Amino acid sequence: MPFRRIAVTSEILGTVESVHRREGDRVEAGDTIATLQDLDTEMALAEARADRDIARREKSRLEARRQFASAQMEALRLGQLREEVALLEQKLDRANLRAPAAGIILTPRIEQRVGAMLRRGDVFCHLADATGPTIEIQVPQEEMGKVELQDPVWIKIAAFPSRTFRGEVFHIGARAVEGEDGRVFTVRARVEDGDLLRPGMSGRAKVSVGKHSIGYILLRRPARWTWALLWPWLP
Repeated sequence: MPFRRIAVTSEILGTVESVHRREGDRVEAGDTIATLQDLDTEMALAEARADRDIARREKSRLEARRQFASAQMEALRLGQLREEVALLEQKLDRANLRAPAAGIILTPRIEQRVGAMLRRGDVFCHLADATGPTIEIQVPQEEMGKVELQDPVWIKIAAFPSRTFRGEVFHIGARAVEGEDGRVFTVRARVEDGDLLRPGMSGRAKVSVGKHSIGYILLRRPARWTWALLWPWLP
């Protein structure tokens, strides 16, 4: 199935100053992909830090002169300036465009966006969800009785006939649909180490539903067919 796309968006108005990753790079949640330039916030932060440092020195000077009332007033002002600096630092930190989740960068040539203006909410690039590609398995309705969540799955993809991919069932369809060979249920599995897989690839899959005797495995289909044939005639 197609990868789930994750948008990396801007939280502020700013110009792309630098790009740290490229198309195809794998990123973890929180990794910085690009940095915006926010001159207004940078100037306000520099001014607030300077005022904070001045207030800190003034408070120390007043305390040294034992002017405690004035020092207390300066301490209140220093606290306000520290809060202002913290708020501006948080705002400036939003200039870093970070990956909201682990993924692989899909958007080509993002390094050429240096200098571009982004408004709040604009999409800078898209990621492909890195939790693993998802495959859909069409399971005949006769076989659905034993399929459960977290069952192991083995997959052979036509493009890689010599390699076996592994996965795990995480979704079982609620209703049957018409397939090529009769009615089927759609079972979805997430594939481990499936970086080579691409949307639209096809193949065959096996779902492991536990261990059974050889006799059960060999006779279950004939027995099921015989029972279906005889049941209408039974009282």
